[in-house]
Amino acid sequence: MRSISISSCGEVIDLLYVSNEVRDLVIKDLAPPYRIEEGNSNRRPSICVSEVDDINQLLNKAKRKVELQHNKVKEIYLRKPANSPNLVRKASEQIFEDGSRLISSQDESGIVVYLDQDGKNIEIGSHGPRREIAAEIRRVVRDQVVISKLESKGAVTVHSALLVNGDGLGVLIVGTQGAGKTSFFLTALAQPGWTSISCERNTIWLENGLLRCLPSPEKISFFPGILYQFEETRNFSKKTEEEFTWKRSEKFHIHWRDILDRFGKPVPNEPIEIKSIVFPRYGEDFICMRNDNFPVDIFRPEIQTGCKQPHPNWLKKYVRNEAAAEKTITQLMKLTSFNVLWATPKDISKALENVSRFY
Repeated sequence: MRSISISSCGEVIDLLYVSNEVRDLVIKDLAPPYRIEEGNSNRRPSICVSEVDDINQLLNKAKRKVELQHNKVKEIYLRKPANSPNLVRKASEQIFEDGSRLISSQDESGIVVYLDQDGKNIEIGSHGPRREIAAEIRRVVRDQVVISKLESKGAVTVHSALLVNGDGLGVLIVGTQGAGKTSFFLTALAQPGWTSISCERNTIWLENGLLRCLPSPEKISFFPGILYQFEETRNFSKKTEEEFTWKRSEKFHIHWRDILDRFGKPVPNEPIEIKSIVFPRYGEDFICMRNDNFPVDIFRPEIQTGCKQPHPNWLKKYVRNEAAAEKTITQLMKLTSFNVLWATPKDISKALENVSRFY
């Protein structure tokens, strides 16, 4: 088997892979902001994740344990978004006397995960296509190891878009569905001196008095209408009829890296320092107003940590630090924040100009 080393925020994960397809998909999803090196890391890895080419290897390993030892089976969640029951992923977990575990997903991905007794060696296979293995490797590396470690030190994950200005400083765009996170994401990419990274989840923590952010880019769901407003993205969708451009049923997903490539924008290798927060709202007029009082009632519901975490901590490598997380939230609510009422990308461009003046 061949290997690559994946690292971020002090965590090092060695990935042993069989197929180039899995390797390439993992790299597309993670690097950057994660660092990827060919071969095993020179540093001691936190865990080793292996692609299993033959799913029967894992099932036979479990079968022998079932025959020889008493084991317990329980249902767990691999994914549990708060407001999207159709995206919930359940799995059965078998726990053996030696502490090893077998996790079998109950969805169409066909994912099977085997963990040794200390959870440092993880084998992943699938009854389905290899892209499912690559996706599960990404979730293990990002959600179960790196983000979980950051949460053990007080990090919180916020449902938000992350924009970065020419000085490498970050702006969080926080709002409910339809507020304009995706529109801000695309408009910033079209702006000279700005880039965007994540349109869904960003993990923030305190480090030496500064608020640092590790983005978790996902595939982005777009209305055809917003894509038509930018020359770089106009040909992503074949539907041009006006009646389809803003119908929610016509939204479709595009990989975040494909979007950035269209605009020729790079992805930073290091965590981003957060300097301000924008709370957008779609409307007919344009208003960009600095808040005298931080809008706690809008911000708090968008925190996706703890019981609201869409990716439950089933690996249990780290434990979330609740007290430290509250300190991080307190510091976030001390940042300069803006309310923006917008109707067009031009309004968003003006808002970004106004926000930049406070840096």
